[in-house]
Amino acid sequence: GICSGSPTQFSLQNTVLFDSLQWDFGDPQSGISNTSNQISPEHTYSEAGNYLVSITFYYEGQASTLQKTLYILGSPSISLSEDTFFCTNSYFPLDIDGFSFDDQFSFSQGIFDDAFSLDTFFVYQEGLQWFTVSNTCGTSSDSIYVQEISPPQPFYWPGDQSICEGTTYGVGTAPAEGNYLWQDGSTEPIYFITEAGEYHVTVSNQCGTRSDTMQISVIPLPQVELGNDTSICPAFTNQLILFPQGVFDFFQWQNPNIFGSVNVIETGTYAV
Repeated sequence: GICSGSPTQFSLQNTVLFDSLQWDFGDPQSGISNTSNQISPEHTYSEAGNYLVSITFYYEGQASTLQKTLYILGSPSISLSEDTFFCTNSYFPLDIDGFSFDDQFSFSQGIFDDAFSLDTFFVYQEGLQWFTVSNTCGTSSDSIYVQEISPPQPFYWPGDQSICEGTTYGVGTAPAEGNYLWQDGSTEPIYFITEAGEYHVTVSNQCGTRSDTMQISVIPLPQVELGNDTSICPAFTNQLILFPQGVFDFFQWQNPNIFGSVNVIETGTYAV
């Protein structure tokens, strides 16, 4: 084929009688170079495309014109999209700007063409992928780096939890990784809980999301009450029986050998 950017030679195949002639190369963008009075001129087309070339013969005051469409082939020039990603167990269509199936082409192993739609190419492997096209006028190649991204892995919280008043409970999402969004808008991978309530997190990336919810209750600190300091008469051994009042699961007196209530018969300090 005739390539853009290279001189194209024109000549007459059949000699006819003429006094003069004029070529019109159908390329007005070339300015004064668009015409010639030479018998075998040259013209350089700067762009690929179809051009209507005409030659007009002048003989004894008469003019006759011949026309022919000339196709100028351009050197290929392709451009791939920006570096991108695809999700695990999937693939994505490759955008190849400037590609024509009239050209010869080759590509890296991570690219394949659709058997049902031969004008579409897909990328299915992570790494540097390249695509090359060529014709009689030249070669063009471009590459793109493709990253494979997996959706966040499943994570499982142990269910609703109870924590003691005044303590801190830290929760995370391992092994899931991505962008974190907690119920209050926090975005850190670890969340520290000190209050009762419902806690929710969503882990997301370009390929998926994972989420879970947990209810937290707070167990208050035990409150115990024995009453005010008091006095008893020594003659009445059953006058005062101490038993702690409050909400608790277990209690112990200052004497570990004492269980349950205490029948006070001696002067002293009683602690529980």
